[in-house]
Amino acid sequence: MPADAKGWSLYGAALAAAFFTCAAGARAQVIPGQQDYRNNCAVCHGPTGKGDGEAVTVLPALHPRDLTRLSKENHGVFPAQEIYKAIDGRDNIAAHELGENRMPTWGVNWQMGEGQPNPTSEANTRRRIQDLVSFIKTLQEK
Repeated sequence: MPADAKGWSLYGAALAAAFFTCAAGARAQVIPGQQDYRNNCAVCHGPTGKGDGEAVTVLPALHPRDLTRLSKENHGVFPAQEIYKAIDGRDNIAAHELGENRMPTWGVNWQMGEGQPNPTSEANTRRRIQDLVSFIKTLQEK
């Protein structure tokens, strides 16, 4: 095999390997908000958002909302602002503390996880909540 042909063969093989590596990486990509959902929400709301997470078997009085029906329950409109506020929890901390809403106040938890509250931690918390709202929107029944 001439040197040029062998060089092109190696180049083609390297290019193919790079393509398949990138394609595999793209399939494994996580949607923004998906990891927070898995880590913080799925235990109650379930992996698909139906309200059937593992915590329900341990705490029978727990009745997490079915997140897949939010748009249907709102006449076909996804209630993004309502979901944002429910996740954040900072507008209604008294209700969380009184047990009216057993959902954690993720806004406080995430912001305090970055140390003392500051503009950067607030921006990061808002981004995480918005990403989570966007992910929950992908769970809606068609």
